Formats: sequence, C-alpha cells, structure tokens
Amino acid sequence: MKSVTYIYILSVLLTFLSCGKSSQKTITDSEKSSVATNERKEQALGQNDIYLNREFNEMTELVDVKTLKFKETAIDSIWYGLYNITNSENYIFAVHKFLENPDVAKYRIVDTVNLKSKNIDVKIEKFSDHKILNLLLDKKLVKKWTFRLNSKNGQNSVNGKEDQLRTITDDKQLFKTANFTYFIKTVSFTEEKKPKALQIKIIDKSAQNQLVNFNPEYIYSAPEEAVSFFNDSGINQKINKQNLPEFIIVDINFDGLEDFVIANYVGGNAGTLYAYFIQDKNRKFKIDHYLTDQVRFFPRNIDFKNKTLTFLHLSGCCSQVNFKVQLQNSNKWKQIFYEEKPL
Repeated sequence: MKSVTYIYILSVLLTFLSCGKSSQKTITDSEKSSVATNERKEQALGQNDIYLNREFNEMTELVDVKTLKFKETAIDSIWYGLYNITNSENYIFAVHKFLENPDVAKYRIVDTVNLKSKNIDVKIEKFSDHKILNLLLDKKLVKKWTFRLNSKNGQNSVNGKEDQLRTITDDKQLFKTANFTYFIKTVSFTEEKKPKALQIKIIDKSAQNQLVNFNPEYIYSAPEEAVSFFNDSGINQKINKQNLPEFIIVDINFDGLEDFVIANYVGGNAGTLYAYFIQDKNRKFKIDHYLTDQVRFFPRNIDFKNKTLTFLHLSGCCSQVNFKVQLQNSNKWKQIFYEEKPL
C-alpha cells in the first residue's frame, strides 16, 4: 500500500513539474516585449538626468555624481556644471539658472546632456538681442542654447513673462503652396513663467481663419525660429546637419499638403519633443495624436516613396534608439522597426 502511495505522489510531482516547464515555454513575444519595456522604464527612473528642472541650494545636494566644474557664464544668471557619474566614465553637462532669493541662493537645472568624455569647452556668442551658449566636446559642437535679452536692461530674460508676450509672426512667409501666414501668441503662463497655453492663428486669405489652441508640456518661450522643409529635395541632409528650430513646416504625411510641427517639450538630453498638426483637405489643421503622443521626436529621415519616418535619439545616458514608422493604406501609422543599442 505504501509503495502505491509513493508512486502516486511521485506522479503528481512529475505532473506539476511538467506543467511548470510547459507554462514557461508558452510565454509569448508580446509578454517578453512587455517585460523588456518595464525594465527600460525602471532603468529610466534611475537615470541621472532626473535632476532636470530640480532646484537646489548647494552642489552637495546632487547625489550619485561628482562635481568637476561649476562656473558662472557671461550670460546673466546662467551657470554650467560638469559632473562625473559615480564609478563610471560617463559625464553630465548641465545648464543652471541662478534664482535670486532673499533667504538663500538657489539654482535650477534647466537642461542636461549626457557625455562620454569630460573634454568640454564652453563658448559664448553675443548678439544685439540674444546670447548663445555653445557646448563643445573634443572641439566639436554638441549643443547650443539661445537666451533672449530683455530690451529694457540688457539682462537675460529667457524665463521672463514680458519677453514672451510678444506675438510671433511669419515674417518669412514660410507657407509656400497655400496663402497661409501664422501668428503665435502666449495666452497664459505657469508659475515658473513658462508658456502654459499658446494660440496659433492661421490666416488664410481665401478661406476662414483658424485658431489652434495648444498647451505645450514644457517650453521656455513661444517659438520664434522657424523653417520650411516643404518640397525640399535636401530635407534629410538638412535635418541631420542643423539644430532644428521649434516651428517646422513640412509635409509629414505624404499627401502634398503643408503641415506644421511645433515644440512641445524642450530641455531633455534626447532633444526637443514636438507636436504635429496635419492639414486636411479642407485646409484645416488638426493634431496627429500618434506622432504627438507616441513618437514625439522629429524624424531623421523622411522617405516619401515608402511613406516612412525614421527616428534616432538618445535614451538615458548610455543607449541609442532607432525606430521607423510607416503610413498604412488606412491612413494610420504603424511602427515597423525598433532597435536599441548601447553607445
């Protein structure tokens, strides 16, 4: 009787182990992808660029990094810092805004750039109405920041409400195929005096005007610099060679109509994130939620023949993401390629 019991118990255990192995083999690719996505999210939470937009009193408040440089620039209230990530050969360059406070001097980190070398140089260019901070790594330009000057006192007013209230006009007449021009106005501000709501007025002399209300996630001021890549045969060379402005006119959905792209979030180390507004057959502009909410970046390659957009951007401190979306016959976007590689 005991031997029968032992055999029964053994058979139950074998069945249980067999089921366990079987369940492991049935994990789908989508489940694996979900796990990988969650892992990337967890890694993102631990990145050192979480200091972005943080205020602090002393440099010792920045943990997990060693301060190599912390200097005042020739631009009023703007400082910069170079930091080494603890126990690594990775570095962070940060632009700081000095905040006047009656009790204690405070700084806010307004932008960060992850670097693989500490051989940096900072150059300041001065113009009549603005100054530019250039970051060079191993003598090559990595990124630049433009700071507008307040006309009253010549001080840096990149965060100033007065400077942002000016209405931005299309003085270059960038729309080419339609009789459009545009005006961009800031209508409300955050507590940090950043634009909270913009009104983009599209004037069409042959039809009714359109007012587009836009609430950016985080920008310093209403976009002033603009460019048109519409029907430009050298578009892919140009978007990879220049710092893109915060307002771009381009046919992004391959229908022969001019669309516009506007900055939605600035200051991240991966680059500016954009909102996409598509022109329909009735000459009205509507937001493309997939490109705005899911893709967010501006493409590095636009393929009109295959109707694809290719994107390349940094992810955290140590990896690079390359992905491609394609416009389907249903007029919906679909991601057809994704790759993430270490730097």
